Amino acid sequence: MNTYCYSFCIALFLMGCSTNAITGRKQLQLFPESSLQQQAVGEYRSFLQQHNVVAANNNNAAMVKRVGGNLATAIKAYYASRSKPVNLSSYQWEFNLVQDNQVNAWCMPGGKVVVYSGLLGVTQNETALAVV
Repeated sequence: MNTYCYSFCIALFLMGCSTNAITGRKQLQLFPESSLQQQAVGEYRSFLQQHNVVAANNNNAAMVKRVGGNLATAIKAYYASRSKPVNLSSYQWEFNLVQDNQVNAWCMPGGKVVVYSGLLGVTQNETALAVV
């Protein structure tokens, strides 16, 4: 019985393996990218509804969107220059500033990014924010 269980687990593991388009290394991928992006959109929207998003006309929010847009452009240019078979067409890049004293930022699949206002006191300029 244990032999069948082990065989099943190994088969399941091997079926979930794919090659990372960036590194060329094998990786375990249990869910397709499209599914992850769809779930990420829902969670992202839910997060934004539950938190105080800084208005787009605010200088800091505009800076976050500008830096984010520059990063998205650079990522697309990088993959194009390396002829990497990464499909970024499904990415709907979105950058939002949330009013919160935490020194934090995070991203989700599909280009959904949140920066906490507490981080801006540490970064102090666009270059430092881009590094984060």
